[in-house]
Amino acid sequence: MKLFEINLAEPFERVLTRVRSLPWDRACPADNGAADDPELKQALRGLYEAANGRQVQTPLGWIAIAPPVAAFLKARPFYVETQMDLLVQAATRIISGPPNSYNGIATAESAGPTRHPPDTAPPLLDETKAGEIDSAFRERDTVHPSGTQMISLRHD
Repeated sequence: MKLFEINLAEPFERVLTRVRSLPWDRACPADNGAADDPELKQALRGLYEAANGRQVQTPLGWIAIAPPVAAFLKARPFYVETQMDLLVQAATRIISGPPNSYNGIATAESAGPTRHPPDTAPPLLDETKAGEIDSAFRERDTVHPSGTQMISLRHD
Protein backbone atom coordinates (compact mmCIF):
# COMPACT_ATOMS: atom_id res chain seq x y z
CA MET A 1 0.00 0.00 0.00
CA LYS A 2 0.97 3.59 -0.52
CA LEU A 3 1.88 5.86 2.40
CA PHE A 4 -0.04 9.11 2.72
CA GLU A 5 1.22 12.22 4.49
CA ILE A 6 -1.00 13.71 7.19
CA ASN A 7 0.35 17.05 8.38
CA LEU A 8 -1.36 18.59 11.41
CA ALA A 9 0.18 21.98 10.54
CA GLU A 10 -2.29 22.20 7.63
CA PRO A 11 -5.86 23.52 8.07
CA PHE A 12 -8.23 21.13 9.84
CA GLU A 13 -10.61 20.66 6.89
CA ARG A 14 -7.74 19.55 4.65
CA VAL A 15 -6.52 17.08 7.30
CA LEU A 16 -10.05 15.74 7.79
CA THR A 17 -10.62 15.30 4.05
CA ARG A 18 -7.32 13.49 3.60
CA VAL A 19 -7.93 11.15 6.57
CA ARG A 20 -11.50 10.37 5.43
CA SER A 21 -10.15 9.32 2.03
CA LEU A 22 -8.03 6.60 3.67
CA PRO A 23 -9.32 3.07 4.28
CA TRP A 24 -10.13 2.20 7.89
CA ASP A 25 -7.69 -0.75 8.13
CA ARG A 26 -5.55 -3.12 6.06
CA ALA A 27 -8.05 -6.00 6.23
CA CYS A 28 -10.28 -4.40 3.59
CA PRO A 29 -8.12 -1.84 1.76
CA ALA A 30 -10.78 -1.29 -0.92
CA ASP A 31 -13.29 -0.29 1.78
CA ASN A 32 -12.82 3.37 2.60
CA GLY A 33 -13.64 4.61 6.07
CA ALA A 34 -17.06 6.07 6.69
CA ALA A 35 -17.44 9.31 4.75
CA ASP A 36 -19.10 11.06 7.67
CA ASP A 37 -17.95 9.28 10.85
CA PRO A 38 -18.59 11.66 13.78
CA GLU A 39 -16.30 9.69 16.12
CA LEU A 40 -13.39 9.95 13.69
CA LYS A 41 -14.04 13.68 13.24
CA GLN A 42 -14.14 14.17 17.02
CA ALA A 43 -10.87 12.24 17.49
CA LEU A 44 -9.17 14.26 14.75
CA ARG A 45 -10.50 17.51 16.20
CA GLY A 46 -9.01 16.63 19.60
CA LEU A 47 -5.69 15.67 18.02
CA TYR A 48 -5.66 18.84 15.92
CA GLU A 49 -6.47 21.07 18.92
CA ALA A 50 -3.75 19.40 20.99
CA ALA A 51 -1.24 20.19 18.23
CA ASN A 52 -2.45 23.66 17.24
CA GLY A 53 -4.36 25.02 20.22
CA ARG A 54 -8.07 25.58 20.74
CA GLN A 55 -9.72 27.66 18.01
CA VAL A 56 -13.16 29.12 17.42
CA GLN A 57 -14.66 30.17 14.15
CA THR A 58 -15.76 33.79 13.92
CA PRO A 59 -16.93 35.94 11.01
CA LEU A 60 -13.29 37.00 10.70
CA GLY A 61 -12.11 33.38 10.46
CA TRP A 62 -10.53 30.95 12.91
CA ILE A 63 -9.14 32.59 16.06
CA ALA A 64 -6.92 30.83 18.60
CA ILE A 65 -8.28 30.98 22.15
CA ALA A 66 -5.88 28.57 23.91
CA PRO A 67 -2.28 27.48 23.30
CA PRO A 68 -1.42 23.97 22.09
CA VAL A 69 -0.79 21.37 24.77
CA ALA A 70 1.15 19.04 22.45
CA ALA A 71 2.69 21.22 19.74
CA PHE A 72 5.23 18.46 19.04
CA LEU A 73 2.46 16.55 17.22
CA LYS A 74 2.68 18.91 14.26
CA ALA A 75 6.49 19.05 14.18
CA ARG A 76 6.65 16.01 11.89
CA PRO A 77 3.96 14.77 9.52
CA PHE A 78 2.42 11.34 9.94
CA TYR A 79 3.00 8.81 7.15
CA VAL A 80 0.16 6.31 7.23
CA GLU A 81 -1.67 3.77 5.08
CA THR A 82 -4.97 3.68 6.98
CA GLN A 83 -7.06 5.66 9.44
CA MET A 84 -6.16 3.11 12.11
CA ASP A 85 -2.45 3.70 11.46
CA LEU A 86 -2.93 7.42 12.06
CA LEU A 87 -4.69 6.87 15.37
CA VAL A 88 -2.04 4.39 16.53
CA GLN A 89 0.85 6.65 15.52
CA ALA A 90 -0.78 9.66 17.18
CA ALA A 91 -1.32 7.70 20.41
CA THR A 92 2.31 6.54 20.30
CA ARG A 93 3.60 10.10 19.92
CA ILE A 94 1.38 11.35 22.74
CA ILE A 95 2.52 8.56 25.09
CA SER A 96 6.21 9.02 24.28
CA GLY A 97 5.97 12.80 24.67
CA PRO A 98 7.94 15.54 23.01
CA PRO A 99 11.45 14.82 21.74
CA ASN A 100 14.32 15.39 24.23
CA SER A 101 12.20 14.94 27.31
CA TYR A 102 11.41 12.32 29.87
CA ASN A 103 7.86 12.61 31.21
CA GLY A 104 7.94 16.37 30.85
CA ILE A 105 11.31 16.75 32.59
CA ALA A 106 14.08 18.12 30.42
CA THR A 107 16.96 15.75 29.74
CA ALA A 108 20.61 16.68 30.25
CA GLU A 109 21.01 17.54 26.56
CA SER A 110 18.17 20.07 26.59
CA ALA A 111 18.47 21.37 30.15
CA GLY A 112 21.75 23.22 29.71
CA PRO A 113 24.81 23.14 31.97
CA THR A 114 24.64 21.26 35.24
CA ARG A 115 26.06 22.25 38.61
CA HIS A 116 28.50 19.30 38.72
CA PRO A 117 30.33 17.91 35.71
CA PRO A 118 29.08 14.41 34.82
CA ASP A 119 32.42 12.74 35.72
CA THR A 120 32.45 14.07 39.31
CA ALA A 121 29.93 13.55 42.07
CA PRO A 122 28.86 16.23 44.54
CA PRO A 123 30.83 16.21 47.80
CA LEU A 124 29.60 13.75 50.40
CA LEU A 125 28.67 14.69 53.95
CA ASP A 126 31.57 13.96 56.29
CA GLU A 127 31.12 11.70 59.35
CA THR A 128 31.16 14.49 61.96
CA LYS A 129 28.42 16.47 60.23
CA ALA A 130 26.33 13.32 59.79
CA GLY A 131 26.68 12.55 63.52
CA GLU A 132 25.61 16.09 64.47
CA ILE A 133 22.56 15.93 62.24
CA ASP A 134 21.63 12.48 63.58
CA SER A 135 21.91 13.61 67.22
CA ALA A 136 19.83 16.72 66.48
CA PHE A 137 17.02 14.54 65.12
CA ARG A 138 17.22 12.20 68.11
CA GLU A 139 17.03 15.19 70.48
CA ARG A 140 14.01 16.52 68.66
CA ASP A 141 12.18 13.18 68.81
CA THR A 142 12.70 12.53 72.52
CA VAL A 143 9.83 13.27 74.90
CA HIS A 144 10.54 15.75 77.69
CA PRO A 145 7.99 15.06 80.47
CA SER A 146 8.90 18.19 82.44
CA GLY A 147 7.64 20.48 79.69
CA THR A 148 4.29 18.79 79.12
CA GLN A 149 0.99 20.07 80.47
CA MET A 150 -2.19 18.20 81.13
CA ILE A 151 -5.25 19.59 79.40
CA SER A 152 -8.70 18.39 80.35
CA LEU A 153 -11.28 18.10 77.61
CA ARG A 154 -14.00 17.20 80.04
CA HIS A 155 -17.18 19.23 79.84
CA ASP A 156 -19.52 19.15 82.86
